[in-house]
Amino acid sequence: SNYGIPPLTLSVQQFAIGVFMLTNLIRLDVFGIGRGVLDWPKVGSGGGENGDGENDGRMELCYTGLFFGLGFVLTNFSFSGSSAPFVETVKAAEPITSAIVAVYWGVDTVGFYEGCSLVTIVLGVLLSTAGNTASHGTRLVGSTNVPLSSSLKSCIVVMAANMCFSFRGLHQKRFRSTSRGTVSAVDDLNLQLWIQKIGTCL
Repeated sequence: SNYGIPPLTLSVQQFAIGVFMLTNLIRLDVFGIGRGVLDWPKVGSGGGENGDGENDGRMELCYTGLFFGLGFVLTNFSFSGSSAPFVETVKAAEPITSAIVAVYWGVDTVGFYEGCSLVTIVLGVLLSTAGNTASHGTRLVGSTNVPLSSSLKSCIVVMAANMCFSFRGLHQKRFRSTSRGTVSAVDDLNLQLWIQKIGTCL
């Protein structure tokens, strides 16, 4: 935000740079994978027995890219409306949203000690939000303090971005569990390239 770049413009730049770099890394075979740039998966290309199952795999891939893109856009919006240290502090609370998503969708469980550690993260986010009310304005704006409501709004935006990244992880795992998403079908670089392309189109 110090350079006056709108969050959406910055997001498109990030995705475009990501697509450019990944495409060239794959084409130059920097990591010795030797597959080249893979085409976007088509219906029936995953080797499954029916089209419906393969369509589910493609939808999981689309959801992965969608939440990845939304997560970056919301993060850039949060940086434009609050200080970087505050945003990074709240972003560090992503284990909270990941645990919520994992437990709700039955992917994982949270034990007692894990729950205790998540509680300490929640307390840290609350303290950071309260502290940002006094310190943000003092450092960046002058003598004008940031209202608590503004800090809460920034916190909500960052937590929404965290939730998007958590859903991205959930749907990426689901995609990897389909026949078209196995490591033998698509490597990590090509998968990330597809995700970046979806984010650019978003």
